[in-house]
Amino acid sequence: MATSDRHLHLSPTTSYYLRKLVHQNLDRLQSILVQETKRGFDPLSDLNATLALLYGENAKINGAVQELERLTKYHQMLSSQGSLHRQELEKTQQDLFSTLGFNQRQTGNQESKATILIVDDRPENIRLLSVALNRQGYRVEGLDNSAMAVGTARSLKPDLILLDIMMPVMDGYEVCKSLKADTATAGVPVIFVSAVTNVMDKVKGFRAGAVDYITKPFQFDEVLARVEHQLKIQSLRRRLEDQNIRLQQEIVDRQKASHQLAMLQTALECLSQYYFFCDPQGRIFHASQSATTVLGYGPGELLTLRIQDLEPSLQESQWQRHWLRLQQEGYVTLAANPLTKDQQHLAVHFYFTYLMQDGQDYAYVAAYEPATPTDPQGEAGAGSDGGVEANAPSPSLSNNPSDWKQWRV
Repeated sequence: MATSDRHLHLSPTTSYYLRKLVHQNLDRLQSILVQETKRGFDPLSDLNATLALLYGENAKINGAVQELERLTKYHQMLSSQGSLHRQELEKTQQDLFSTLGFNQRQTGNQESKATILIVDDRPENIRLLSVALNRQGYRVEGLDNSAMAVGTARSLKPDLILLDIMMPVMDGYEVCKSLKADTATAGVPVIFVSAVTNVMDKVKGFRAGAVDYITKPFQFDEVLARVEHQLKIQSLRRRLEDQNIRLQQEIVDRQKASHQLAMLQTALECLSQYYFFCDPQGRIFHASQSATTVLGYGPGELLTLRIQDLEPSLQESQWQRHWLRLQQEGYVTLAANPLTKDQQHLAVHFYFTYLMQDGQDYAYVAAYEPATPTDPQGEAGAGSDGGVEANAPSPSLSNNPSDWKQWRV
C-alpha cells in the first residue's frame, strides 16, 4: 500500500516478464536514461529503481507501476490468442516500452508494415486472402499470372509470398525454384497454398524451397498464424544480420581506437618523463607506467592519490586558484617537489593542460626535470621569464604560461 513516503513496486512476476520482453527487442530499443546520463547505466538491472529515476515522485511512480501491471496482463492475454489481435498486441507492447522509458528505433522491416505477395490464378482466392491480411495491417499485392511472379517479386521486394501450386503456364513448383535461383528473391520465404494434400507433393514443395504449406480450403486463423510465424522468423533473421553488421563495424572501430590510443600513449611517454591525468579536485585517475616507476608506486596505487598528496605543501586554497587559472588560460606551469612513496623529494616542473571531455573538466599533467632538453624552459631557468625555481620551498605559478603553449606547438 502506497504512503506519503513509500511507493509501489512491480511484482516479481511482472518484472520477470517485462525484462524478458525488453531483452527480446533490445536491439530496437533506446533507453531515455542511458541517453541522458551517457554512462554505463543498465535500465534492466532493477526495474523499480529505473521507474524511480524516471518518475521521481511517489504518485507518478505508483501510477507507472499500476499501468505496467495492467498492460503486462493484457499483453499476456493477447499473446495467448496468437495472431487474432496482432495490431493491438503491438500497440500494447509499445505502451509497455514507453512506460519503462524506452524509445523504439524505426526500421524499414517491421512486421506491421510487411508486404505479402499472393500468386494464384483464381482472383477470388486472392481477394479472400487480401481482405483477411489487410485487416491485420499487412500490405498485400495479388498476381494471377504465374509467369510474372519472379519479375513482380524482384520489383516489389515482398517480405513473404503465398504461392498456389496448380496454375497454368508455370506451376508453383517451377515458380518457387525460379524465385530461389534468383539472388534478388532467394531470401523471400514462400508458403504454398494449395488443394494438393498428397504427402509426396508436399515434400516436393519443400524441396523446391518452400518454408510452409497451407491446404485448401484454408482456415483464416491458420493462414494468419502461419504467415505471422514466418514473418517473425524473417524479421529475426534480418535483425540478426543487422546486429552482425553492427558488431563487425564496432570491432573495426574499436581496433582503430585501440591502435590510436596505443600510439598516443607512446607519444605521451616520449614527450614527458612521466604524466598523468587528474580531475578538478586533483584526483589522479590515469597515470603512465613511467610515472608509477619514478614515484615508486605499484600498479594502481597512484590512482588512490591526489596532486595534493604528491605535493604536501600545496594547500587546498592554492590548488583551487591554480585550477581557476588553468580554466581561464588553458596552460599552467607549476614548480614542485613531489614526494615519492619512500618520502624522497623530486625537483620537477608540472605542466598542466586543460581538457574537457563529455562536459567534464580534466587536466593533463606532464612532469619534467628542470634544465633538461625536454624542459620547455630549458637551461635558461624558470626565473628568466618570471617563474620560480624548481627547488622552491612551495609551489607557485609561472607568470608566463605561454612558454609551455609555444613549446607544445
